[in-house]
Amino acid sequence: AKTGPVLTLLLFVCTPGARWNTSSAAFMPFSSSDLPENEVMLPAMGQGIVALQIRRDDLVHREVVITIGDTATMRQARVERGLQRRLGGDCTLPVGVRTWFTEDGGLGMEGILFGADGGEPVRASVEGSGEEEVAESLYRRLTGVVGIE
Repeated sequence: AKTGPVLTLLLFVCTPGARWNTSSAAFMPFSSSDLPENEVMLPAMGQGIVALQIRRDDLVHREVVITIGDTATMRQARVERGLQRRLGGDCTLPVGVRTWFTEDGGLGMEGILFGADGGEPVRASVEGSGEEEVAESLYRRLTGVVGIE
């Protein structure tokens, strides 16, 4: 078996805001605007994204994976992972997020962070042009960290 450095590529497998339709066993698109604002659930980071890992030197499979990859999804994944990294969390982190693209090509992200003490969760939304900017801004709003802006 070949071994070598691993390259992770992310693929988009369903549309943002998709929901599982159990009666037809398929993903059905819907808009979160179909629900009252206070009923919109924020999913865990990276929901709806599948990551494939291949060897960095596997050029044949790399070309196939790149062909079916989605750059918009990569941007969404990077901003969500940026928030996760700042929070020091993993898949058990009690946070939900929703990421979208703004009309000017920037990113928006809404998050809800639940505390370990059982108190009220903190919910905030931000928009910005860059992935790191959006992740940092939402991190600060959710955690109450005040920095020089």
